[in-house]
Amino acid sequence: MFAPRQHESTFLFVLRWTTRFLSAVSIGTILLFMFGEGSLDFSTAAWPEIFAMALFPLGLLAGLILGWQEETKGGALAVCSIAAFYLVYGLP
Repeated sequence: MFAPRQHESTFLFVLRWTTRFLSAVSIGTILLFMFGEGSLDFSTAAWPEIFAMALFPLGLLAGLILGWQEETKGGALAVCSIAAFYLVYGLP
């Protein structure tokens, strides 16, 4: 797991582990925002807001976690979740 892959340069090895470290930091930060204040209340939220909240934290977290094993699939899931979040919730 910690050894370089076959035919992988040192730069790519360092880049892969840097992104894994930063994804772990991002996951921790998102979890702190979600559960730090204890203010997760869906009773007053509308359906678009609930759907957007499922996309941003949950879709992004799933993509970052999946990215540890399948970099392409995890990255695609994370990017698509963020793009869908902005399409659903960011546009008026």
